[in-house]
Amino acid sequence: MIREANPDDLDLIVELAREAHTGSAWEGLAEFDPDSVREAAQGLIDGEHGTVLVSTRGVLMLARFPLWFNKAETLTTEVFFYATEGGDALRRAGERWADGLIVMCRHAHTDPRLDRLYERAGYRPLEHVFARRV
Repeated sequence: MIREANPDDLDLIVELAREAHTGSAWEGLAEFDPDSVREAAQGLIDGEHGTVLVSTRGVLMLARFPLWFNKAETLTTEVFFYATEGGDALRRAGERWADGLIVMCRHAHTDPRLDRLYERAGYRPLEHVFARRV
């Protein structure tokens, strides 16, 4: 079952985020900070422009705001998404919450087959992001 998260879910969210960070493209670039994950999730749970959806083994954190170059458009963006089961159902629940455009991401170490799943769901590639520490 997918539902909106509440403060009782923060331990699960931190656990899943830690699991996702291990072996991800972020590992070695930015340290994992469980307190920051907890604070970010709580902010989206409490705020009016975000949501956190959870399932037994998944979490989808979303934020919604005006598109910076066209304020007539609303953009919902994935903040964090990780699921070891039921990820497609989490994505669809996020789409129901979103209003206007929605952006879903994958990091460089994610199985590239995810691209085909997103494209079959009607998404199209938009941007590639590069990062380095300076």
